[in-house]
Amino acid sequence: MKKIDFNKKWVVTRLDNPEDTKVVDVPYDAMFYEERKPDAPSGKNCCWVDCHDYSFIKEFELTEDQINDHDLILEFESVYHNAEVYLNDEKIASRPYGYTNFYVDLTDKVKVGNNVLKVIAYNSDQPNQRWYSGCGLIRPVWLYVLPKKHILINGIRITTLDYESRKIKVEIKTNGCEKAKVQILDGSDIKAESNIDLNNGNGELEFEVTNSKLWDLDNPYLYTAHIETETDSQDIKFGIRQIKLDGNGFFLNGIRTIMSGCCVHSDNQLIGCITNPFVEERRVRILKDVGYNAIRCAHNPCSKDFLDACDKLGMIVMDEYVDCW
Repeated sequence: MKKIDFNKKWVVTRLDNPEDTKVVDVPYDAMFYEERKPDAPSGKNCCWVDCHDYSFIKEFELTEDQINDHDLILEFESVYHNAEVYLNDEKIASRPYGYTNFYVDLTDKVKVGNNVLKVIAYNSDQPNQRWYSGCGLIRPVWLYVLPKKHILINGIRITTLDYESRKIKVEIKTNGCEKAKVQILDGSDIKAESNIDLNNGNGELEFEVTNSKLWDLDNPYLYTAHIETETDSQDIKFGIRQIKLDGNGFFLNGIRTIMSGCCVHSDNQLIGCITNPFVEERRVRILKDVGYNAIRCAHNPCSKDFLDACDKLGMIVMDEYVDCW
């Protein structure tokens, strides 16, 4: 699998003012640069911003080698909101909710040579939030170039079965691969490995990763699982950790743990409602330094950058789904 950065050179235009056009890299919060007005329909919840609708357009080239014998999947990590996606003037996808990622299959829709991708983000339907939401492609965009037989995106799941014996389960889902090799890596060192025959493209196996370290709040140790099939490969980070919640409290790796938590919104203050790996890690590190060990993402799913920072630095996360439960 090849994961291609699709974040450079987008042309953003305000739909009610075609002259308001600029070339930007995403993530980009178009709302952040609008005028504040005392009579703005967004009101106090959205900082009195004059909200509008925007198009984001990107032209890109594809070769025959990239298209032939490949599946092409586009991932939008977040578009706020009511997103519509067009490829070469054909509408191919939509996503109303503005805080979850979604995938668009470009296979058999793209052409060799120049292609034009357009995303429309609507935000003039005010008020639509109780907080500052931002608007546009506020999280990254990626293009996955996959062989016809491949490991599914999000097709690897790792579960800790027993933290004491360091026993884990690796589940693999593909669209037709026959065999897989699994390696558990600590840096470049192989901690465990095994081969597996897949059944209808799927399979699972269990490991005892001996002499391994547990992930906990003070030592958030991470390993890499490398999964390779006859045509594809993927790497994912994971920690060996197990939680239990009962009438006696919350237990992490068998130790009763008091959660000192706080709530954070998805905006990043002076840079608007965009995600950035450095900024997300900085925010989590500051919260750790002042004594927090748990975060509730209010009131929507946080970014992948934020979750990665929590895994890296040792933070428990409640990744909230929606407002108004």
